Amino acid sequence: SMMSRVVRPDDEAVRLGKVLQTARLRKGLTQSQLAKMVGYSQRSISDLEQGHTQIHAVALHRIAKALSIDPIELCASAWPDDTQMFQPDATERQLLLLVKQIPPERRDLARRLLLQLRC
Repeated sequence: SMMSRVVRPDDEAVRLGKVLQTARLRKGLTQSQLAKMVGYSQRSISDLEQGHTQIHAVALHRIAKALSIDPIELCASAWPDDTQMFQPDATERQLLLLVKQIPPERRDLARRLLLQLRC
C-alpha cells in the first residue's frame, strides 16, 4: 500500500502533514477534493495531515503534483536538515551535482528519480 497508518506520529511525519495541509488550504481545496484528485480516501489525507501516516514516495509525488508544489521542496520542508533524511555520501553528492546540470525540460523526470532515492 502507498500509505500505512501509524499510531504515534514522529516529528517528521507531523511536519510533513503541516506542510501538506498549508499547501492544500493555500490552493483552496478540501481534504475530500484533494483525495479525489489523487485517488485516496479523505481519511487517508486526514491521517497524512495529522502525521499518522507513513507515505510512499510515489504517493507523496502524486500529492505534491496535485498541490502544485515541488516534491523535492516538499521533502526539504519536512526534513529541513538533510542529514535527518539521508547521510549524503560521495556518490549521492555527485548525483545531486549531476541533477543540477540536467536541462530544465528533463528535470521533472530527474526529480521523480531523486525523490525515490531521498524519501
